[in-house]
Amino acid sequence: MEYSGLLTVHVYEAVDLKPTAFSKRLPGINVSTLDTYVEVSVDDHVIGKTSTKHKTLAPIWNEILNDEVRFYVCYCLKCACKSIMLLL
Repeated sequence: MEYSGLLTVHVYEAVDLKPTAFSKRLPGINVSTLDTYVEVSVDDHVIGKTSTKHKTLAPIWNEILNDEVRFYVCYCLKCACKSIMLLL
């Protein structure tokens, strides 16, 4: 059985972000902000990526990411289980 449709992800904002260890790796440089973005992926398929918000710990995107997806419902007769596989 196959289902297909549009996957929609609405990315609003992030709050209380902390600088990463990588951003603080150089001695003597005080990093208090980040260049932030969100990337949404399923397995190895990228659904979408937001724009980059520079030098902030509280970014606001309010962006919508869309992608066409197909779902297959598979039935396993030996163990009588049901699984869903997402194909992109």
